[in-house]
Amino acid sequence: MLAVFAAIALLVGAAVGLVAWSGLPHYDDVAAPTLTLPNDAASLDRGRKLVGLACRRCHAAADGGPLRGRALAELPPRLGRVNAANLTRDANAGIAGWDDGALARLMRTGIDRDGRFVPPYMPRYTRMASDDLGAVLAFLRSDHPWTAPDATRVPASAPSLWVKLHALYDWHPPHLPQEQIPVPSRDDPVALGRYLVEDVLLCNDCHGSGPDAIALEHPTDDPGYLGGGMALRDRNGEALYAANITFDEQHGIGTWDFDAFRRAVVDGFGPDGALVRWPMPRLGELDDVEVAAIFAYLASAPHVARAVPESADYKVPGPRLDPGRHVFFRAGCHYCHGREPAELRSWAAVVIVRYPDDEALARFVADPSRARADAQMPGFAAVLSEADRLAVAAHVRSLAEGAARK
Repeated sequence: MLAVFAAIALLVGAAVGLVAWSGLPHYDDVAAPTLTLPNDAASLDRGRKLVGLACRRCHAAADGGPLRGRALAELPPRLGRVNAANLTRDANAGIAGWDDGALARLMRTGIDRDGRFVPPYMPRYTRMASDDLGAVLAFLRSDHPWTAPDATRVPASAPSLWVKLHALYDWHPPHLPQEQIPVPSRDDPVALGRYLVEDVLLCNDCHGSGPDAIALEHPTDDPGYLGGGMALRDRNGEALYAANITFDEQHGIGTWDFDAFRRAVVDGFGPDGALVRWPMPRLGELDDVEVAAIFAYLASAPHVARAVPESADYKVPGPRLDPGRHVFFRAGCHYCHGREPAELRSWAAVVIVRYPDDEALARFVADPSRARADAQMPGFAAVLSEADRLAVAAHVRSLAEGAARK
């Protein structure tokens, strides 16, 4: 009997070793579609908006700039080491060498230009409207600053054994759509909201049950659809759990009115005035019709009575000893900018070059969009008083001065 168990263990070990060695599966029989990209101004503007909503959060650095790619440290560690690719028009590091059909196939199915399956830590836009997909690809080919050639080489992702096993046995590429997919009418709020939530923003990828229940074809197959609880990590590596965004009144957003919802999604602040924490981006690209549509769709979706664990808490320094540092932590600046002194000093030194005095930096904190229309950072004018903004500006300047003394 022991010999049988030993033989079984050996076979299982050999199978696991083979999976670990062989890597991800290939699908060489899925042909890339043939398509013609638009080049009119309206389509390029639509593409910029969609890239801002769907791609920029992962493929741009925290301070914006070109879509040069980055390490996705916020994802669950069991996925392995995940890096978002360089999407700029660089001939070597970016996507200039990809043809349009290969890019479309990757976005639709997760199959790259070599036929390799990319695990679903890269989203699938299987049901994105045909015109919207064309607009995204046209924008990525445009001369916009986000797509400007950048030679940054992003290391290849290193998926975990857990990911490889699921890629082989559970996760399969969605089918390429054979018909044109229309954009829902703006006059049908629920249909438009469903399209934005399910097919553009892919909200369930973070707000669903997590990798164990991922549904590649139809996100609503997840039994905990939009019920939150997925474990992520914030900028400092601390535990962060995605919110329940169903209309469950006890655990979700069922008590929110539209203004509170809009403030959280577009402005980046919850009903209590607290900053919505990274990696949830501020979706400033959405207009009021789209926000109302998302709100209407979420109100129509099933309620999930799931209590989400508390995310990591931080000790806020007292205001008397260091008012600026107190405001920095109270306002949540450390969620995106870090909390460790060395990390803080590295970017503070750059900031004070752009903003030579505390007043100029305080004005930026009040409304970053005045300096950069595409700024991801929310404006703190309604959250922090002028005195608080000046205090945090002085704190940032002290960090930079500390870096200069080292």
